[in-house]
Amino acid sequence: MRTLYECESWRYLALSKRPNKKKKTKNGSRPVELFKLHLRNLSDNLKTYKKAITDYLRKIGELIKKMVAIHRSGIDFLEKVLVVITVPAKYLEKDKAIMRECAFTY
Repeated sequence: MRTLYECESWRYLALSKRPNKKKKTKNGSRPVELFKLHLRNLSDNLKTYKKAITDYLRKIGELIKKMVAIHRSGIDFLEKVLVVITVPAKYLEKDKAIMRECAFTY
């Protein structure tokens, strides 16, 4: 059985309340705040990573569009906004191609 996950929210919106950096949680767990995708040598059963990347980029894009609309009302987003996605320099060309494919899919 294959399970697909979709990003429902991210950043502080994904938390029930703003984190208190001084106070630790009871069980010591923390939500994922930063992550880096490891793309090399994935087995075939992990090939749905492209869906996760695409969902993540889609949510970022939605937030960017929302913030531009709030702070720069009336601007033609597609005409005046250039979105630049950076990747670590140590990514292989294959990994960069995967990110590029996912970015254009979203």
